[in-house]
Amino acid sequence: AAAGGGGGGDFFRSYGTAWVQAEMLQDRPRTEAFRDAILGNRHVFEGKIVLDVGAGTGILSLFAAQAGAKKVFAVERSDMAVIARQIARDSGLDGIVEVVHGLLEE
Repeated sequence: AAAGGGGGGDFFRSYGTAWVQAEMLQDRPRTEAFRDAILGNRHVFEGKIVLDVGAGTGILSLFAAQAGAKKVFAVERSDMAVIARQIARDSGLDGIVEVVHGLLEE
């Protein structure tokens, strides 16, 4: 069973809030460092299958898709998965980024 009895309780609910996600996205040095690391190493991602666990809004999944990943599985337990799916669709990357709403263990 996953930590916290499998359901995750408050842990997953807290990451499912728009406020927490916005805080992380607005941390410009953090977001840009991830972007630069992924896009600056395209050779690691090109043609590969990527697993993004705890994807949140899916920003890292989008970067991986932009870096040339063949397929990205963005796993998100919280309801933020619904938003991540829409962001991938709106970005035109829903053919590459597949958002899985659930726990990795499920």
